[in-house]
Amino acid sequence: MKYGNYKLSGCRVFSLPVPETCKGGGACRKYCYGLKGRYRMRNVRAALERAYRFTLRKEFVQSMINELKHARKVYRVRVHEVGDFYSLRYLQKWYAIAQACPRFTFLAYTKSLHFVSEGVCPPSNFIILASLGGKYDNLASELEAKGYIRGLTVVVPDISQAPEGWFICPATIPGLEHRKVCGRLCDYCWRPQRGKRVVFIQH
Repeated sequence: MKYGNYKLSGCRVFSLPVPETCKGGGACRKYCYGLKGRYRMRNVRAALERAYRFTLRKEFVQSMINELKHARKVYRVRVHEVGDFYSLRYLQKWYAIAQACPRFTFLAYTKSLHFVSEGVCPPSNFIILASLGGKYDNLASELEAKGYIRGLTVVVPDISQAPEGWFICPATIPGLEHRKVCGRLCDYCWRPQRGKRVVFIQH
């Protein structure tokens, strides 16, 4: 795991390569920032590939638990700054990590709703938000009603297209200072309540 990027603060981050792990992806591939900027650099791509191979190893879960149990001050984990749950088994590995580390809050945005649907209810400290615009959006309402996800998110190209009444992520609002907003100046997505509605402005 690494620490947050220029927008993220106060959390550890684990990411995977895109679009290889994005089994539920759809139109999002047209604007995915995981395919832009520094994510196109050879060393960054290589690091993401190593992370993916690490998830396949039998010691992945215990290694992550050990790392978190020795952590100090930072008690949040962003699961996938880029990338997504590529299998039910992989999703279940993260559930096991969260169950073993109850003092941490885990947050994931996902389009892999089919895997979430096939599994069990996530641990209480594992917050999953459905990222709309993928192949399995039809599962979102059912999963939210069951408590498997805590809300919905959507990406829009312009702030004028934000659905009325939805919370707009301040880290993506054009013209604002974006540095270290998520987790420091805003913790809306990290809160435990259900029924969240979050808009991200495409960037």
